[in-house]
Amino acid sequence: MDQLSPKIRRQRRRRGGLPPRGLVEICWRVKSNNGHVITCAISSDSEPGIMVSAGYASDHVVWSQRTFHVEKGRTIAAAWLGEALRTGFEQIPIE
Repeated sequence: MDQLSPKIRRQRRRRGGLPPRGLVEICWRVKSNNGHVITCAISSDSEPGIMVSAGYASDHVVWSQRTFHVEKGRTIAAAWLGEALRTGFEQIPIE
C-alpha cells in the first residue's frame, strides 16, 4: 500500500517518479592539477524540474542549470565534463 500523501504522489507523477527533494545522482567528479575537486550532481528540490549543478562545494557552484528531465540533465552534465577535461581537469572515480 502506498503511504505517500496525494501531494507527493502528484509531484512524483509530474517529475517522472523522482522524489520531491534530494540527490538524484552524482554524474561525475574531476580534479585539478592543484587537487581541487569539482563534483557534478542532479538533484530535485521544491522548484519544478531538476537541478544540474557542478562545483567545489554546495556553496561554491561553478555551473548550474534547471531542466525537466533526467536524461536532459545527463546531457548537460556530459557537456560540462567535456569542458572540464578540455581545461586540464582529470576525471576521478565517484566515491
